[in-house]
This record gives sequence, structure tokens and C-alpha cells, in this order.
Amino acid sequence: MSFIDPYQHIVVEHQYSHVFTVTVEKATNVTKGAIGDMLDTPDPYVELFIPSAPDCRKRTKHFNNNVNPVWNETFEFILDPNQENMLEVTLMDANYVMDETLGTSTFPISSLKLGEKKEVQLTFNNVTQLTLELSLEVCSSTDLRFSMALCDEEKKFRQQRRENIMRSMKSFLGEESSRNLTTSRDVPVIAILGSGGGFRAMVGFAGVMKALYESGILDCATYIAGLSGST
Repeated sequence: MSFIDPYQHIVVEHQYSHVFTVTVEKATNVTKGAIGDMLDTPDPYVELFIPSAPDCRKRTKHFNNNVNPVWNETFEFILDPNQENMLEVTLMDANYVMDETLGTSTFPISSLKLGEKKEVQLTFNNVTQLTLELSLEVCSSTDLRFSMALCDEEKKFRQQRRENIMRSMKSFLGEESSRNLTTSRDVPVIAILGSGGGFRAMVGFAGVMKALYESGILDCATYIAGLSGST
């Protein structure tokens, strides 16, 4: 029987991700409304949210009793350029019990050109002005990519692992049962997964791993993964 892994033949053109940089500069006339300002001076901070980004939510520090805060804090987001990425900016008021939302605004990141740096002013409650500096560039890091295909490093690992597994399977199955394993392409991809369950899962999966190792089956596996306690 010949085992074929179709995914090892998928080749996807490398696609660079984008780096979206946001500098939260300052705000003027931060207000909670006439009555709210009489009771308490705002303690403002800013939240940035991009639903399509891996690390999607970031925030500035807050200032106590400051209606004209200057942050000058810079944040970076890694974006997939094939998605409609939208920046959501929320002006917040820090409180001891529960923080209060003072206003929310959005900015379409697709309106920026690559290499462009732009200053944007957002208005909240017709009074407060928030100044941001935005820029969009191609990510220079080759460690980041958006693709469903295996990376070159993992393909190389799987090829090397396949050759080791072929020798282990022949030893485990014997020459008669393993006569169809003529090349490394005939080797199946076997994964071992331990389920969750806290301390019981940890102890149980440790015993399973010991048994798999002593029997020689562990040397026939390509991947090992765990959930919760088995990890």
C-alpha cells in the first residue's frame, strides 16, 4: 500500500505581510459631558482594535485628571493585505470600578498607500480631537507569512523525518510487513495527540508516551501534540 501526502506538493507563492504603525500623539478637550465633567475630570486612554490582525488589541497608558493628554505612544500591527483591515479607535476614561467609553471612531486602513505616512484627526462628541500618525509598509521579516501551505523549513523537517521513520517502521513491522515501504514517499504521516484532563491527563499521557517509546511506535510518528494537561 502506498501512502501519498497531497499537501507536500502544494506550492504557494510567498506573500509578504504589511506592517501598520499607529502613533497615538495627543488629544484635546477630552470630555465626559457637562454633568460628567462636573463630577469627575476624565482620566483618558486610547484603545486600538483591528479584528483581522493577530495581536488585534492595544492600548495606551492613562493620565489622571487630564483633558489634554499627550501620549506619543507607537504601536505596530501585522496585517494580511488581502483582507479589508479596519482600525477601530476608542477613547476611554479609566475608573476604579469600570472604565467608561467616551467615543469610538474607525479608519479604513486600505485608504493608506504603501510607504505613506499620514496624520489623522478623529473627533469624538463634536468636541474632543484625537491626533494619530499612521503609516503602512511591507513587512521585511521573512518569518511572517500568510499561507495555508507548509513553510520550507517544515517541508525539510518532514523529508528528514520521513527517512528516519521508514527505517523505524521497517524495524517495527519486520521485513515481510514493510515490503511496500520502498521510498520515503511511501511513509504515512502519523500524529500522536493527548487529550485534556489536568493532572490525570499529564500522568496518563506520560505513561502512554513511555509505552510508545519502549515499543518503538514513537519513532514512527511525525508529530506529537497535547491538549491542556497532556501538553
